[in-house]
Amino acid sequence: MCIYRTISFSICIFSCVVCVFVPAQAQVHADNDSTTYYGVASYYGSRFNGKLTTNGDTFDARYFTAASNVLPMDQYVLVTNLRNRRKTVVRINDRMAAGNKRLIDVSEAVARRLGFRARGLTKVKVQLIPAWMINWFDLAALDSMQHTDDMK
Repeated sequence: MCIYRTISFSICIFSCVVCVFVPAQAQVHADNDSTTYYGVASYYGSRFNGKLTTNGDTFDARYFTAASNVLPMDQYVLVTNLRNRRKTVVRINDRMAAGNKRLIDVSEAVARRLGFRARGLTKVKVQLIPAWMINWFDLAALDSMQHTDDMK
């Protein structure tokens, strides 16, 4: 009987130590290369139009921008919807509320392009686009090309 108490006590102590020293990353994890993240995406709509983002831009739900507490500010990322494999390039220009455990919060235009606007949430893979590769993109053309005027 004493051995069971010892084992039970050991498991309890181990669980407490794990809970204290391992921070919760609810729904977000990164690959070993630290350039690929998996998590849940949501979107924020046009009610935020005209408000300033963290980096000083004016939010417009028609542009391909996003907020994240995990991803670097002003970074371009490739977002892939894991449900339907749709992809698009997005710029991180805002931060989410401190308690938000989602990986990324995209604009309404991005949610439409990725096909999850009606659902509201989806599982995504987010890949950082390296700085050397950004020069391959004509970012001005990319921004104007991704602007959607068909917001209904």
